[in-house]
Amino acid sequence: MRFTVGSEVSSFSPQSGSIYGGTLITIHGNNWSKDKLDNPVSISYNGALGATFCYVKTTSESKITCRIQDFATGKEKEDQKEGKLLVFLKTSEEASCGMADNCKYKFTSTVP
Repeated sequence: MRFTVGSEVSSFSPQSGSIYGGTLITIHGNNWSKDKLDNPVSISYNGALGATFCYVKTTSESKITCRIQDFATGKEKEDQKEGKLLVFLKTSEEASCGMADNCKYKFTSTVP
């Protein structure tokens, strides 16, 4: 018997959205909870110092949908800023990224 711990992001779309928030992201992967409070999602763009939350709307063992909040205030609200999409497990462990571009997400100055 083999016991697998952890989860992985295999894809997500879209991979860019407005710095003003509102973009609905669909994330595909595996081994997530069916409880939408168990797998928080964020876009990290400055290590532990900067992240934008993506509020989970729906979740299953293989798919999460979430809506990006307003990016930031002041000078951090810049066009073409890149970050990494992160999905966390209930245990606070980060899901691995199975994408070639390391789960990059780009904020744009477009209005949603």
